[in-house]
Amino acid sequence: MTKSFPPEYQLKAFINAAQYFAGLTSGQDIWEEAAKVLVKFFGADIAAFGAQCPDGEIELRYRAFSVRGTAVELPEADMMSAAGDVFESGFLTFISISAADPIAVSFFPIMHNNRVIAVMVAGHLSVTALAKETLDLYLALAGLIGATYSRKISETAVLQAKEDWERTFEAVPDMIALLDTKFRIIRANRAMADRLGKTAVECVGLTCYNAVHGTDEAPPYCPYRQVLADGREHAVEMREDRLCGDFLMSATPLLGKDGRLLGGVIVARDITSIKETEERLRQNDRIMMHQSRQAAMGEMINNIAHQWRQPLNVLGILIQKMQLFYDMGQFSKDFLDSSVDKSMDLINHMSQTIDDFRNFFKSDKEMVEFTLREAVENTLSLVEDSFKSMQIGIDFHASANPVIIGFPNEYSQVLLNILMNARDALSEKRPDDPKVTVNISMEGVGAVVTISDNAGGIPEDIMDKIFEPYFTTKGPDMGTGVGLFMSKTIIEKNMNGRLTARNTAEGAEFRIEL
Repeated sequence: MTKSFPPEYQLKAFINAAQYFAGLTSGQDIWEEAAKVLVKFFGADIAAFGAQCPDGEIELRYRAFSVRGTAVELPEADMMSAAGDVFESGFLTFISISAADPIAVSFFPIMHNNRVIAVMVAGHLSVTALAKETLDLYLALAGLIGATYSRKISETAVLQAKEDWERTFEAVPDMIALLDTKFRIIRANRAMADRLGKTAVECVGLTCYNAVHGTDEAPPYCPYRQVLADGREHAVEMREDRLCGDFLMSATPLLGKDGRLLGGVIVARDITSIKETEERLRQNDRIMMHQSRQAAMGEMINNIAHQWRQPLNVLGILIQKMQLFYDMGQFSKDFLDSSVDKSMDLINHMSQTIDDFRNFFKSDKEMVEFTLREAVENTLSLVEDSFKSMQIGIDFHASANPVIIGFPNEYSQVLLNILMNARDALSEKRPDDPKVTVNISMEGVGAVVTISDNAGGIPEDIMDKIFEPYFTTKGPDMGTGVGLFMSKTIIEKNMNGRLTARNTAEGAEFRIEL
């Protein structure tokens, strides 16, 4: 049996080991260094650490030997078996090797998170067993190694997390800055520094408003100014000419454990290309709207002709009648007054027609309240004579008269586009008793207008294309293909509604839901 270590030697060896482990760098392997510690500070002749492979096999690694221990031949099978027992039980064990110079080998569990992660092997020559005090010292050393391993794992995790954060912070293409409560930049990422034309170090200490806006104080719309006022997250879209772009800037508070506001994070995303794309789309919409209105204007001119033809004929007859009565000597004051009154009624009617059509082409500047019935009736009045001239009937039914908020002229244009398409389909197909049916109703809290015809319906192979821009079946001389596309845009994008089409037993039905 080994002689037990004197108390002062035990303390010295343990302190030396603790200091040695505390000084390990991230590049040093804890198991390799621990094996050296067993030989150097604790006088072991043989030191190693057992590891359990994923397949369950045991391996002895990181071996270290004293001068005498280098010549020892170990029974590997017995050593592996003993290490395996420790992995399985979690308790120390030991073996005695009989030889000319006997060897006592002990196996100690190394614990981490309440499980055995390694086995410390310590062997001494010339003894058959280790003294209790020596075993206790080695148990304490095994605990120290386990604690060191846990610390190293935690430090590695923290370092890894820090490195990951650093890489992410620098790799993010958005501009990011950490600010204190005085608007001063604590840290800026590479994207922020590059955009400001500075290094990250040069950004530190600058106020964000001076660095970004070139001002002496934060502008009123600054989201970080709002964060400092209420401690909540804020965001704003802004144009910054000094940085030559449009940005979505968000500000998030940084709070301490006690909930106290310590600072914040500013993230500025360059949305210049997005804004340019949006503007191009808006420009395309404006072009299509203009094309749609031009097409509608052609229809309106035709409708004006129908609206004016009969009044002009009557007016011509009145004028001729006045001349005839004068030649016949029957031109009286009463006849003159009656003829003037009738003529003025016709002229006022024609003038009102001009006002109706002019109002139709006014652009709506903002959403207003209007009644669906009035919008539908005004639109029908514009096309009534045109439909009559083509012997197409219009049936109008209203079981409700809901008030909606939107753009009344744009809504009327949608109705006109659909009505003109129905008129053209009926003119082409010429069914018996051609007609268009318009119905207003309420479904729940929603207002619904349906416009249906009896022209036979839309071919199924083009049903899913009718709302696409520039799609038309009328040919280049008859249509632009933007009417239904703009109608869907007006209802769904501008008025948050829904425009759909389907075939019924008699023809096509368009449904407008708001």
